[in-house]
Amino acid sequence: MRLPDYITAHWPLTNVRCGQTFQSYPTRRVVQITADQGSFVAKIDDDPLPFECIRQNLAVFDFLASRAFPYIPTLLKTSDGRAFVYAPRQSVIVLEYLAGERPAATPATWAEYGVIARTLNAYQAYPHPYAVATEGAIAELTEQAKHHVYADRFQTFVSWLTPLLHAPNHGLIHGEMNLANAAYRGDGTLVLLDWDDAGMGPTVLEAGYPLIIVFLTEDLQPQPDLARAFYQSYYAGSAPNDDEKDLVFRAALLHALRYMPFANQQQRWERICYAVAHKEQLLAWLP
Repeated sequence: MRLPDYITAHWPLTNVRCGQTFQSYPTRRVVQITADQGSFVAKIDDDPLPFECIRQNLAVFDFLASRAFPYIPTLLKTSDGRAFVYAPRQSVIVLEYLAGERPAATPATWAEYGVIARTLNAYQAYPHPYAVATEGAIAELTEQAKHHVYADRFQTFVSWLTPLLHAPNHGLIHGEMNLANAAYRGDGTLVLLDWDDAGMGPTVLEAGYPLIIVFLTEDLQPQPDLARAFYQSYYAGSAPNDDEKDLVFRAALLHALRYMPFANQQQRWERICYAVAHKEQLLAWLP
């Protein structure tokens, strides 16, 4: 496939040219393209998910665009109005290219994240669930615990996650708000990337995500200024009660355990143990 010709054949773009490649995996590429109409990003997957899964993953773009939510990239529809082009061995998606810089790790940035998370979590009518089901995640972690070098302690941590199965306050969640998953538009708007898992779920999973994974570094350096900026903005003048704070910590523990196998396993395990030992210190960052 010659990408410029393919894009021209399916999208309302002219004089298409390929730019830099942002990601390149055996079956997936993310390529910048320019055209008379502007700059875009094409995501090409040679081993795509089933059609219905991709359609569901992309539904969030229309949902939020119809509500004037500015913190998500614009999805460029094909010439005949489709969200993507699909074939048995390939899918292609075209999004706006974000020309601004990546966000910096500052309190101001994390205060912006708090506004974005609060706004997003307030939406109630999204028709699809969050892709990471709490029950399924706990089941996977229970299985992992059996083979961990500290199996008993791992299983104890997993047992603390059970209250999340009954967490209230469902809303639309992104699930992975971090600095790597965002960029600025040219006008300075902070835009979240990687919406594949977005869906309706317990909003405590959004609030809990950065508590350990972001605000406690892998070399065990707490980031209280960033944490306070995020949570003050997220809770917008209100304050969670002790039970709600406890659920935020359990959600943070769920995320930290889930992400442990992907890299630096020993460091991430030590971070989890540190977080458990310093739970009250971490929760003091919440208003």
